Amino acid sequence: MSGLDKFDALRGLPLTDFLMVAGGSLVLYFGDRVGFGRLTTWRLHLESAWRLEGPRDALAGSYDFDNDGRPPDVTFTAFNELVGKTIEAVTVGAPVLDVSIMFEGGFRLVTFAHSIVDGENWELRHHSGLRVGMRGVTECAEWQEAED
Repeated sequence: MSGLDKFDALRGLPLTDFLMVAGGSLVLYFGDRVGFGRLTTWRLHLESAWRLEGPRDALAGSYDFDNDGRPPDVTFTAFNELVGKTIEAVTVGAPVLDVSIMFEGGFRLVTFAHSIVDGENWELRHHSGLRVGMRGVTECAEWQEAED
């Protein structure tokens, strides 16, 4: 499938930073910073549901951040523990293109498509403008935009 091989470039890169967005969305920043600011070589934007697992148990889920019953610092604490850890493997499922990222130390981030009818559940971005995105749960597209 077009573009899925781009996930191979993430292996060995550290998680540099993350951004939580209301509603459970998440942006992960991998590799070196490019120029000034937050942008890194690679970024993964997740609009789908996700779960972060540690070596022994589940640490956080996509709706924990906005859940009134659970303080948002639980999610921040979990991801702060992940910052600096390198990616050991990335797999993309079939037929649904859910992403699973294995980090050093036994950490794993797993995504789950919200719907099987539609979905732009994730988009992998490179600072060069290369984009790879889920377009429907079984389709992936690759395109070029302006450099960051």
